[in-house]
Amino acid sequence: MQLEDLVPELLARILQVLDHPRDLLSLIRASPHCFRVYAESPAIILSPILKNAILPDALHHALACVHLPSISSQTVPVAFLRDYFQYEPLAFPTDKTALTALCGLCLRTSHFVDDYSSRAMRALNLKSDAGQATASALSSTERARFQRAFFRYELYCRIFPVDHYARSRSLVPADEQFTEFIARMAPWEVEEVSCVHHYFTVLIGRFLDDLEDQFVEAVRTAPGFRHPILTDFLTDSLTPEPAKRRKIRRTTASGLKHDSFIPSSEPTQKDMDDRQSPADNANVVFVSNFDLYGLDLFSSDGRFRSPKYVSYVASLGSTLMYRLALGDKGQRRRIIQENTPVWRDFLPEALEHAPGTGPKTTMPYGIDDNHLSHPNLGYYRFKRSEEEIYFGILNASILSRPLRERAFVFWDADRILCPVVSDQLQKARRMDPERVHLQFDRYEGKSAEERLKGVRIPRVQMDRIVEEFGSLFESWRSIHHQCISRNENSMP
Repeated sequence: MQLEDLVPELLARILQVLDHPRDLLSLIRASPHCFRVYAESPAIILSPILKNAILPDALHHALACVHLPSISSQTVPVAFLRDYFQYEPLAFPTDKTALTALCGLCLRTSHFVDDYSSRAMRALNLKSDAGQATASALSSTERARFQRAFFRYELYCRIFPVDHYARSRSLVPADEQFTEFIARMAPWEVEEVSCVHHYFTVLIGRFLDDLEDQFVEAVRTAPGFRHPILTDFLTDSLTPEPAKRRKIRRTTASGLKHDSFIPSSEPTQKDMDDRQSPADNANVVFVSNFDLYGLDLFSSDGRFRSPKYVSYVASLGSTLMYRLALGDKGQRRRIIQENTPVWRDFLPEALEHAPGTGPKTTMPYGIDDNHLSHPNLGYYRFKRSEEEIYFGILNASILSRPLRERAFVFWDADRILCPVVSDQLQKARRMDPERVHLQFDRYEGKSAEERLKGVRIPRVQMDRIVEEFGSLFESWRSIHHQCISRNENSMP
């Protein structure tokens, strides 16, 4: 019997027991009958599916994101946070708007949980090949830990939003963020959230690297591109000295050097084609001074500030991150252009206000029960300090990034005790600092400006590239302000 043959009442019951909203989406896209049944009573069908997809230990944090009142001023929602941290019951939404918002949050979070856990398993050298530790599916407790961390991170983004009226600002300063939110959580709970921040920043960093490569390629393939070495060579070879023969040192394919002579008085046809008139030279510019062109993201100074740019984009929440993760190159470029080069106070800056010392950690009895009310075994075994402290994100705290890359605070005890996993986490904990910086510190790489040092292109091409790759933040913010003003003026 096919779905199209089922009576609506029976089909509705079948839809209600689906495990995840993405299964529902697949069915209603494939079957007009399923779509009609869902459209008649979306709330009745969607509610049980969401309860199946969001595990009970993570549901409170997901509902908090939906129930959070609108944040439009520097006032922290104190009463809301009090109820949230005291685990006061939050009603499951019944209206279509709230259910749709919760469904979107669930879909985005599931994507990120699957991606982060898969990346972490690869970093732990877990494989499905015979004879090796297997990258088995997440257990319910592992998935609940991941879900809880992503929902908490999303809530943090929403409670402490960007101040769109001021460049490089948050509505709430870092010290208040720590006091009102972070300090109310145990260090291990905060570490779960910090792992989510790490995951997002790694994703964004890779997208920025891709965009930088696109920028460099656009310059190198621009008509009239002049490489500094080639330019110097042509200048020398085209100098009118017919009596001289210029000696060129060449390298053969075998690596042996030999000398050859070319007559400087007889330039090749390509040399003649590349020769420019004084007027042409006046219209050729060095590819430099990126900060003056709105190309801060690709400048040497911008490379130094890059971690702040990355953190800013991560702080904008799961909706933007989801668009960034699933977008094509053009869409990603546009999102990055609209949200750089700016920074603000967020989780990394808030953690700088945490106390530097704490009591010594003692591992409780029965830690292997995997209960979500306490840390996992990985936290106790591999965290970088024996003290119970909040681990930072900035500066020397970069040494925690190999562990965060491997999601060490999310795994069940039986996975932690797997020899392959235990060995990889121990290596991550003791990774050489130089290697950590080389792998995770964005300061280490060359900027696009350094990679293009001495390069010249026609001014018209430079203008085109600036138009294509330059920051759109100021124009985007102007449009955003106009929308806010229109909304405020239309309010009764």
